[in-house]
Amino acid sequence: MSVAVKRDIRTRNPAAARDALIAAGAQVFNRDGYFATNSNLIAREAGYAPASFYTHFDDKRALFLAVYERWVAEEWDEIREVIAGKSRKNAVSAIVDVVLARHRRTRTFRASLRALDALEPRVREARNQQRARQVVWMEDFARAAAGKAPPLKRCVVALFAMERLLDAMADDDMAALGVNERDARRELTELLDRLLFGNGSV
Repeated sequence: MSVAVKRDIRTRNPAAARDALIAAGAQVFNRDGYFATNSNLIAREAGYAPASFYTHFDDKRALFLAVYERWVAEEWDEIREVIAGKSRKNAVSAIVDVVLARHRRTRTFRASLRALDALEPRVREARNQQRARQVVWMEDFARAAAGKAPPLKRCVVALFAMERLLDAMADDDMAALGVNERDARRELTELLDRLLFGNGSV
């Protein structure tokens, strides 16, 4: 087993060190879950001495929130890339595919996020701030695809439908209740199209 070379992040590039800690945190939180790890392990995973963690983050929760903020931004970057040049019908379907794949790849991280949301007011507040950003992005998508944004309430419902239903699909909860993935994806795609564009056809 190779031993990572320890770097003093106080005298080196602070931005690179912070980035490395976020990247390591993302891996560890998704592999082990939030509650089964600690800041020392994450610092070592990033190649730094454990005490160096606190140069950049107050605690493990602060790192988790930084990982989550990056997770949201990366998800929407991926969505923008995959829908570029697609028709509205194909774009909505592609969004479902991209987000489902991401939720599957990060199931343990997402489970930790849901647990912390229920237990930690600071996490719930940060999550709702990220959701507000996602609603704006959703409005922008609808405006670009149809020339106008839907009412805010429809975007919020669309966001929660996508978030909750894709977590359920990623965790195989729908399959456990007898709904196959193809049918669930089709129903969600139709629901999103109806909410964002005011009709049920896709």
